[in-house]
Amino acid sequence: RKLDSGIHLILSVCSPLEAEVWGILDGILILLNKGYRRIIIMTDNLEVAQNLADLDLEDSGITVL
Repeated sequence: RKLDSGIHLILSVCSPLEAEVWGILDGILILLNKGYRRIIIMTDNLEVAQNLADLDLEDSGITVL
């Protein structure tokens, strides 16, 4: 499936955790492509926050709360 912004999505079966992480990562990609260099991510899911923190995004100007 192709979105208007030119992003291609591959739809598959995944867990709610994976869906939330992919949604956040897709959002980061869109914001970076639009020129944003500082992003704050807020989530109420500790496991998602831990997964994102493990990616060490802080060096790229992205903060996970």
